[in-house]
Amino acid sequence: MFVRDSRLVSVFDYGSGNVGSIGRMLDQLQCPWLLSSEGSVIANCTHLILPGVGHGGQAMKRLRSSPGFTTLLNSVCVRKTPVLGICLGMQIMTRYTEEGPSDCLNLLSGEAVELAPSDLRLKVPNIGWHTLKVIRPDPILSGIDTETAPFYFCHRYAIYSKGTSDTIAELDYGASFAAIIRKDNVIGVQFHPEKSHDSGLRLFENFLQMGSSNMKVD
Repeated sequence: MFVRDSRLVSVFDYGSGNVGSIGRMLDQLQCPWLLSSEGSVIANCTHLILPGVGHGGQAMKRLRSSPGFTTLLNSVCVRKTPVLGICLGMQIMTRYTEEGPSDCLNLLSGEAVELAPSDLRLKVPNIGWHTLKVIRPDPILSGIDTETAPFYFCHRYAIYSKGTSDTIAELDYGASFAAIIRKDNVIGVQFHPEKSHDSGLRLFENFLQMGSSNMKVD
């Protein structure tokens, strides 16, 4: 089970996401968390989460107008605070999203474009459970059997793998798109770990170990 020290997570409040489900996962891991867009809160947190669900262009508009926007960028880019973007949260961490359209945070390479699977039998949006194809090993997947443990997806836009150099794992849905992207302290997942049961819980657990030398998993 998760053993914590002085972790504190800020789930950034920009009007998007399954915040209740994320909170329940963090509660299971005995990790305190706050839903906030205030700079004073974000500056004092050890980990940040950008939740998913919503519209890319509207999310970016709310994010830029939030009181903690500058602090968010400073925490991620200067202080190197670990940040996890979930679904929409990952998409807006790239350079650009077609959903708006809108320029984004440019924390990760790639662009979010609408799914256009070559197999017409594949529906858009992509809703359902899928296992991942791991491109390169990473601690964010520690303890997860990706060959048998599926994650829950629900999305219309994605970052195609050919457009980013930071892919950790991908999913082939007519064409391969990035399921997990990581660049240093910045991690994005296209699926919803907060809806993915034990696999999602372990992913949150792995994320909370980033940036700490005295955390362990039994």
